[in-house]
Amino acid sequence: MTVYGKYSLGSGSILNSNVWESFDSPGIVEDYKASISRDLEKSGVPLEKLVAWEVMDVGTGRQAVAFYYLGAKHVTHYDLSQQNVDRVGQFIARKSIYDRMKSQCCDLVTSELPTGKFDFVYLNGVAQHFSDVGQGLSNCIKTLKKGGYLWVYFYRSGTFLQFVIYMIRDLIAKAKTDTECFINALLLFSDDAAPNLFVSNLMDDFFVEHINLFTPMDYVSFLTAHGMTVVSSSKLDPYGKAVEHHHAHPSVVLVCRKDETANSNCDLLSPKKSVNQLDPNLYDSQEAVEIIDLYMNVKELALAKDTAIVMNIAFRLYLFVSSIDSSLSSKKYSDYMKLKQILENTLKLLKGS
Repeated sequence: MTVYGKYSLGSGSILNSNVWESFDSPGIVEDYKASISRDLEKSGVPLEKLVAWEVMDVGTGRQAVAFYYLGAKHVTHYDLSQQNVDRVGQFIARKSIYDRMKSQCCDLVTSELPTGKFDFVYLNGVAQHFSDVGQGLSNCIKTLKKGGYLWVYFYRSGTFLQFVIYMIRDLIAKAKTDTECFINALLLFSDDAAPNLFVSNLMDDFFVEHINLFTPMDYVSFLTAHGMTVVSSSKLDPYGKAVEHHHAHPSVVLVCRKDETANSNCDLLSPKKSVNQLDPNLYDSQEAVEIIDLYMNVKELALAKDTAIVMNIAFRLYLFVSSIDSSLSSKKYSDYMKLKQILENTLKLLKGS
């Protein structure tokens, strides 16, 4: 997964324009401490217990550093990116806090984690990027102590954002030129051609190896079967709908407590059951089906051209979807109409060239 640590240093509005700053700079640390404190308070997870807790964090390492400064007894950081692990390791060495933190490069899907070690496992925007979501989550649950908490933020299947992101990823799948894309994105979308948050987000969405999507119902069923009790949630509604392009937030937070040790298979969240957002059979809306068909025509002609055209179409779609407010929309079908116009006009351009 070369995108992380090289072309993307994480995403999220909390970073504003500071994504490429030192990940332990005071401003970023304070922002993440405040964000995590809000997360825990809102979820009913007792922040004051951190001083006695073993905490596990996965990702860029910013949250791991924040947990250290919030007073966690010990923080273990894992990530697939050696660059991210090296950054955390350098922080640990600078602070000489080997007794309070450690960082390890590993794949949580295939690595054997210590059983019953952690009081709190924090998966912020990580789960959908596991090569096997079920196996990765199962391993994270096994490493929790009984009574420990799992905080998981995941991308939701059936939302408009992922509908468009799937188009982009499908379009560039055979033209994966991440270095060229990174350079062109900086030239087009950075005022000074220096790395910024928009380009970091773009590279994340375009080139992260896996985006496996499931419904919130699938996650809840899986977690319950694994002995977890959901104690808090955020942006879960409308619950029970597999597809909701106009009123569902693209991500969900579930906070669970491990109440029992349960052995259950991981098939419910296996890669083969990841929901393809471009499957026409997923939709009752004829408009969504027509947009998929239109996109497929654009893709066919674009791939017959050159990589630059494919990349520019991907950029145009990303600019469009990034401009949409991710809060629950009251615009109903205006996003569909705009997407359809972009694809129709793109098709005309390709046919006329």
